[in-house]
Amino acid sequence: MIVLFTSLQDLSSKILQNAVKAFSPLRLRLGGSLQDLVVYGTGDTGAPCSPFTKNTSAMFGFTQGCLPMHRWDELNAFFQKSGAQIVFGLNALNGRVPMPDGSMGGPWDYTNAASFIHYTVSK
Repeated sequence: MIVLFTSLQDLSSKILQNAVKAFSPLRLRLGGSLQDLVVYGTGDTGAPCSPFTKNTSAMFGFTQGCLPMHRWDELNAFFQKSGAQIVFGLNALNGRVPMPDGSMGGPWDYTNAASFIHYTVSK
């Protein structure tokens, strides 16, 4: 779902807003499998904020991607205008490493998620 909403170019589209309003009350889940590959572009990572790219050999078929805060602001404005409620998952694999058995090991690095939460609360 994150890829879908980050790739929609025109969130000001009345057709899209009306379509979402037509399902009111509506709860949208942003996240799913790709939420674990999201980095939030809060400026705390020291890396450029690059979008998801399709990569069939990567986990879930995409590379890690970044959600820029200007896009997060646009999404929030869209959700407020359309009346949709959002359920949002965080990047629980951030900082974890692949293990030989295919599982993920090591601790979750919550610093980027915490920075994202602080940013959102400040808005």
